[in-house]
Amino acid sequence: MKRIYSDTCVWCRPFDEPSPRVDVERKAFLGILRKVYENEFSVVGSIFLEIEVDKIKGEAQRRAIKDSMLRVVSEKVGLISE
Repeated sequence: MKRIYSDTCVWCRPFDEPSPRVDVERKAFLGILRKVYENEFSVVGSIFLEIEVDKIKGEAQRRAIKDSMLRVVSEKVGLISE
């Protein structure tokens, strides 16, 4: 199974203002999530991702992203070294 890490801007993409580029990137992200549910990918998270998501100003967006992460992040990077 392939392990992937998506940064905060990827998790936020479904909430961005529509544009041709955003639409393509949104569909790509949803395709990745589909692969997660089909057990082809596993998602790696990190404390840094959680910190960045906690800083999102919109409560509904922040909650939706956190809920999505809870559903699909199967492991978290726990140790960071120099």
